[in-house]
Amino acid sequence: MARGFGTVLGSASTDRIVTTVTATNVATSYSLWLNRGSGAGGAAAGRLWDKDGELGIYWWTNNNRIHFFRTWSSAVGEWNIALPSTGVWHHLLVTYNGGSVDNDPIFYLDGSAVAATENGTPSGTIVTNSNPLYLGNAYYSGAYSRVFDGSLAEFAIWNSILTAANARSLIDGVLPTAIGSPVCYFPIPGDSNPEPDSSGNGYTGTVTGTLKTTHPTFPTPLTRSLTESLIYG
Repeated sequence: MARGFGTVLGSASTDRIVTTVTATNVATSYSLWLNRGSGAGGAAAGRLWDKDGELGIYWWTNNNRIHFFRTWSSAVGEWNIALPSTGVWHHLLVTYNGGSVDNDPIFYLDGSAVAATENGTPSGTIVTNSNPLYLGNAYYSGAYSRVFDGSLAEFAIWNSILTAANARSLIDGVLPTAIGSPVCYFPIPGDSNPEPDSSGNGYTGTVTGTLKTTHPTFPTPLTRSLTESLIYG
């Protein structure tokens, strides 16, 4: 199963999962399944995930695109991609190497790299902190006010840059734990509070609100391999 967030697909505008993940690497990959609702989300900028003052990714309804940002000391880097359709599960993988201000993130949507637009060029030194990582919301001005309108499942982080082949494996339903060594892996089955971390690293995710929803259905690796053989020979 999965969890729905927000007043339409979840239970309230304060729905969230607060994880005990507090440290991220300079070079990092983030993987998540999302099913977007039709609402605006909190402040028209509902978070898929957020680490206060450091990084986050959100759907901004002002331009109907998904934005990823990474905080640097002088200027925040921010990039965006076209928004996926509503009412359908999509897989998103974002990789970013913050070792240089010249690097851009790579976005994979449903297993394929997609073009990104830069709307904020980073400068200075990359910022890290010990704030917790949130799923489905963010904490601003003393309140959880950036709820995502939709459902989330299968969140994972790696302290490394995953490849296009890894993106295709994840869309096939290969478990994150079968790809290197993830920092954390929250399947988000919707049955437990706190949500367990299946990476073996002992993190947890404390749940407030949300509703249990249907889990995304994966194509089998065999089906994908047969399909690719028909297309590519």
